[in-house]
Amino acid sequence: EVDRIPQVLNRVTPSIPTNVRKGAATLRTSFVFVVDVNGEIKNVRIAVPSGNPEFDAIVEQALHEWTFSPAIRHGQKVRCLLQQAIIIRWSGGSPFEL
Repeated sequence: EVDRIPQVLNRVTPSIPTNVRKGAATLRTSFVFVVDVNGEIKNVRIAVPSGNPEFDAIVEQALHEWTFSPAIRHGQKVRCLLQQAIIIRWSGGSPFEL
C-alpha cells in the first residue's frame, strides 16, 4: 500500500497504422508494470491482450515512453505495481482514453 499512487506526467499516444487497425472502431488492451522510484516504467507485461498482437506491441512500445511521478509511502519514493488499460477509438470522441 502507498500513500500516493504514481501519476502520469508524460503520455505518448501511439500511432496505429490502418493495416494494424484492421477496420476496428475500438481496440483495448491492458498492461501491468512497475513504476520505479524515478518514475520510469519497468517489467511491462500484457494483462489483457486486445486480440491484435500488432496493436498490443505498438501500444507497449509507446508505454515505455511514458513517465510517472513515483509512488510515495511514509514520505519516501517507492516502487509500485500498476495496471493500465488502454482504449483507442477511431469513431467519435477522443481517439485516446484511459
